[in-house]
Amino acid sequence: MFAIENYSGFLITILIYKLVPGPCMITILNTTARYGIAVGFITMLGVLAGDFLYMCVVITGLTSVMKTNPLVFPVLQGFGVVYLAFIGMQLLRTKICNGERVVIQRHSHWIYFRQAFLVSVSNPMAMVFFIAFFPLFLSINAPTNTLFFMMLHVTTLCFLYQSGLVLLSNAVLQRLRSISSAQLWGARLAGLSLIGFSIKLALDNPSLH
Repeated sequence: MFAIENYSGFLITILIYKLVPGPCMITILNTTARYGIAVGFITMLGVLAGDFLYMCVVITGLTSVMKTNPLVFPVLQGFGVVYLAFIGMQLLRTKICNGERVVIQRHSHWIYFRQAFLVSVSNPMAMVFFIAFFPLFLSINAPTNTLFFMMLHVTTLCFLYQSGLVLLSNAVLQRLRSISSAQLWGARLAGLSLIGFSIKLALDNPSLH
């Protein structure tokens, strides 16, 4: 279908890729829990924009730049480590006052979109996935618009899955509101997770040692 080889396998692989917990998932769950559905969806759009950018980079052949300039990839990885750790530290700085979470001031929606976008693009391994992913399901005689259909599938499935994350996390939050400081400790757990991902990213890449 759409000149995509093993169409069912293509769809399943996308879902598995998104089901694996990562910094983007944590960011979506955290902002939804702290600020509500509207900000959760804005965050989700930021993540989708980051993924879309990587797919465009892969399709337009800009990955050749990374081959001719080997320092580009370590620089991106270093940025990813620092930025994820920074976001994690910001979440850990949330304080308790008399057992209650400090009210966090909301910013414009653009701030949350930008933050999610940066979290998404700060992990170059996402681009590595797309580099390896697209050729697996691309037939030899596929027309040029096949890659467009592949991008559309990825974006649509990610949108549906992440929308479910936003709605589910908001529903769970409603049940936890009666538990003192539940949102606070959720934010701290998210912060620790992001710091953990940044450390793992650094350890998994010898070029950053």
